[in-house]
Amino acid sequence: NIRNDASDDGRFKIRSHDSSGASHTQLTIERNGEISIPNTKLHVGGGLTIEGSDSNGHAVTISNGVGSNADVLKLRVDSGVSPTIHNNFITFVAVGGDGSDLPQGAIQGDDQGGVQYLTSGSDYAEWLPRLNPAEEIQPGEIVGLYGARITKETRAATQIMAVSTGPAVVGNDPGEKARDGYEKIAFIGQVKVRVRGAVKAGDFIVASGLNDGTGVAVSPDCISSEQFEQVVGQAWESSADPGVKSVRTAVGLIHRDPTVSRLLESSRNQTAQIAALSARLTAIELRLGKKLAAHKTAASQNNTRGIRERRVQSGALGSR
Repeated sequence: NIRNDASDDGRFKIRSHDSSGASHTQLTIERNGEISIPNTKLHVGGGLTIEGSDSNGHAVTISNGVGSNADVLKLRVDSGVSPTIHNNFITFVAVGGDGSDLPQGAIQGDDQGGVQYLTSGSDYAEWLPRLNPAEEIQPGEIVGLYGARITKETRAATQIMAVSTGPAVVGNDPGEKARDGYEKIAFIGQVKVRVRGAVKAGDFIVASGLNDGTGVAVSPDCISSEQFEQVVGQAWESSADPGVKSVRTAVGLIHRDPTVSRLLESSRNQTAQIAALSARLTAIELRLGKKLAAHKTAASQNNTRGIRERRVQSGALGSR
């Protein structure tokens, strides 16, 4: 039956009845216009199914059961022109204390015929497994990479990295059940890295060597090649705090820094100098070898001549 249920605050209902006469509400329209479907499922022509909350906490599931090439959702702005930054296809919000929307991000037009993804996240990260699953590692800490696994031990690491503090994208997801043994590691972008001691914007952040997840600041003018191997990124802000604090650091970008060119140029110069010294040493060894051979030949000749002279003298004495 379809009825306006005066006994239930005037709600409009569609109900069915089973063989025992019991009624089951299939759809309710509230007085304020809200619609509820108790069985949490709506079938639409073309194979589209819209379901309510599931066991994982999703509010809505939309599925398309038409063929292996079925698409699920299309969002369109019918403005007649390419979407602009004022056209949000999806807006993400949180609820403020007063019930108002707090913007969290959006997928919107970019004024160039495409879309852009907006978020407060500031780095690209990937899930990487911990070398020791029981080790406690926190966001912003510096870690070393050992065979695609990470740990706060950095001395012999193949690469120095930082744990993401606000990723915009996270790749290599091992799945929700396996994440306890992984950390989100920043590959490129900005990270709030844990730094010990004063730091100036532009300094390199180098692993402290304490294996405690912290780094120290080193000026690009003073950094050594050994320290450069332990660089995680470059500071984008300054702090006079002598303790440990979070410093905004650019990671994954230092290969374009002038210091890299300086160190590479220094390395090339040293290689050229070593090659030149090696060539000079070879030439000196060759000349010495020739002189030594000539000296040995002359000595041998002198020795032979001396023997002959002694034999002649000995024969002369014998004849007397």
